Amino acid sequence: MSATIGSNQKLSRNLNRGIVLKLICTNRNISRIELAKRTGLTRATISNIVNELMDNHLIVEGEEDKNDNVGRNPTALQIASSAPKIIGVMISRRNVTVILSDMKLTVLQEYQEKLRNETNESLAEKICAYIRVILDKEPGAVAIGVAAIGQWDVDNGRLASVVNFGAVKNLQLKAILQEKFGLPVYINNDMTAAALAEKYYGYGKPLHDFVYLGITDGIGCGIVTNNEIYQMNSGLIGEIGHMGINYQGETCPCGNRGCLELYASVPKIVDKLRDVTGLGYNFRQFCDHPASQEEENVFYDSLDRISYALVSVVNLLNCEAIIIGHEGYFLPDRYIEYLEKNINAAKISKDVHVGVMKTAFEQRTPLYGSICCVLKDIFTGDIEI
Repeated sequence: MSATIGSNQKLSRNLNRGIVLKLICTNRNISRIELAKRTGLTRATISNIVNELMDNHLIVEGEEDKNDNVGRNPTALQIASSAPKIIGVMISRRNVTVILSDMKLTVLQEYQEKLRNETNESLAEKICAYIRVILDKEPGAVAIGVAAIGQWDVDNGRLASVVNFGAVKNLQLKAILQEKFGLPVYINNDMTAAALAEKYYGYGKPLHDFVYLGITDGIGCGIVTNNEIYQMNSGLIGEIGHMGINYQGETCPCGNRGCLELYASVPKIVDKLRDVTGLGYNFRQFCDHPASQEEENVFYDSLDRISYALVSVVNLLNCEAIIIGHEGYFLPDRYIEYLEKNINAAKISKDVHVGVMKTAFEQRTPLYGSICCVLKDIFTGDIEI
């Protein structure tokens, strides 16, 4: 009985410690008083946790917060420069990016390489090469986080499947990285990882329920419900790009017919825009330059298809907001407003307005999400640093 009590006390302590660390990481210059208000913990408990974190060189006292009331100004707390660093890996169909970041999402090192006809072996070697470079300069990294396209067995870090990704399949990436570097490895789908970054550090912080929609070579989403990321061990979450919007449509590489990605992914939109303009622009260039009526028609047709799928998502999840990211970040504001108008006009519940906004991190949200794959377990106390 005493061992069980002791174990439960340690779990509670680690959780409280993780919650406090999360608030300090994700809020600028938060004070002990504010920590007690936010967590519901006593000031004595907060003081003990803060003292421990300071003794372990994880946090430091910053400048005093201004206080208009009578009495001593509260002292702000910040993550220390000596706090552990995290390696992040982002795998898209086009590039692999490897970074070293602190716990405030400040990127300290960054390397990127284009991908071409990769195999399991070549992809793993490119990732490992850049991790070695980082560790040569910063040997104290605490863990590796990976945000990647495809469907992942999250617990085992194995790529279950991915459409149109060369010869890469059944990649045991977690086992490879752990064996080579001896660090804990946390892997998740890029959309789920992006939703984590948005929830911890972005516009999703005050929201209880939202969907992060990534528009890129494919279309996917990460889901936050009741303040928690919606996650299953299989990683088969948020495959909105393979939601059928035309049952008589063409066959998708996934085997379904009329998938959203066939009509509104970035490559499909770009192909249509090039056809009507004769220009060789990429997606961002088409978004940035003044659009002709023919271009507007292409964009609005694609947005109609996306909003058609999103109405089903909103009706199913009853979320507060949709945050648009990946390359979707480059869409002009008028298109974001158009999506918001369409969704709210068509959804079943008219009582609550669903906001549609761009991500806080431009196109880098999944990259920061790779760091958040590790921070998630630090913030819940599952990793003690």
